Amino acid sequence: WLGEFDLPTRRFAQYTIAINVFGFVAVALLSGSLADRLQSADARLAHTSLELNDLRALNEYVIDGLLSGLVTADADSRILSFNRASTSITGVTAEQAVGRDAIDVLQLPAGTRVKLGTLAQTKSLRVDFEYRCSTGQMLDIGLMATMLSFPNGRNGYLVTFQDVTELRRLERNARLQQ
Repeated sequence: WLGEFDLPTRRFAQYTIAINVFGFVAVALLSGSLADRLQSADARLAHTSLELNDLRALNEYVIDGLLSGLVTADADSRILSFNRASTSITGVTAEQAVGRDAIDVLQLPAGTRVKLGTLAQTKSLRVDFEYRCSTGQMLDIGLMATMLSFPNGRNGYLVTFQDVTELRRLERNARLQQ
């Protein structure tokens, strides 16, 4: 059908067809390359997601495996996390504790909130106090608090504590025997 046109028009049509064919081939190659890259990115994302899930599970396993109570709280002392040992020591479940004031939940002595406010200068806070369980039993608790910087740039607290009742009893008995 190109025979009906003069030579310059036929050449122009041939060049146009060649350019279009080249464009289609280039688009096909580019699409294939992009599809390969997308598949590769999907595979890397799936692998990274699995690694992240494994790391998260290990983190939770380690934190819940601690024998010490571990509590994280925001700058307003609202509890963000409460590990299994915290529940074991206090009798308060994580569901009951999260979102509540750490000072109230842990029954920290008066003035502790002010001392927590000075952690930026003092780096850590050590507090020994008595804790009354829901059963009425009194426990001696040794607590350490430090500043915690969250990934979003906000600060909070990392609190670890232990039931030192038996240790205090042994210390009293040793003093009495002396």
